[in-house]
Amino acid sequence: QGGSGVSLSSMASLASADVRSRKIQPIYACIDSGNYRGALKMCAKRDIQSWDIVKVLRAHALDRLGKQDEALELCREVKSKKPTDATVVDTLALNFKLMDLGDEAAECYEVAWQGAPTDLG
Repeated sequence: QGGSGVSLSSMASLASADVRSRKIQPIYACIDSGNYRGALKMCAKRDIQSWDIVKVLRAHALDRLGKQDEALELCREVKSKKPTDATVVDTLALNFKLMDLGDEAAECYEVAWQGAPTDLG
């Protein structure tokens, strides 16, 4: 058993989170540098395009490029799934705030809190 206190499933979960992080980090880098077209290109990669975090990052890039209708549609699609992941909820709410939709941003937090209050700190 080794006595380390770390289960195999938690190690697999950490490895999975690390892979996810490595795959989305370049998207954040593009957004941070103002390269929204590059971010869109990265968000379109087949293996990650269906992830909620990728969808909300794509929505942010679309909004910054003046494609608010498409951005709003993506945000509402993710919101309808009632996400509880703190990063997804925070990014989704930020998108709504930037689109002057503060009420929808607040709803994201309310729904997430009801769904999984321990996930949101």
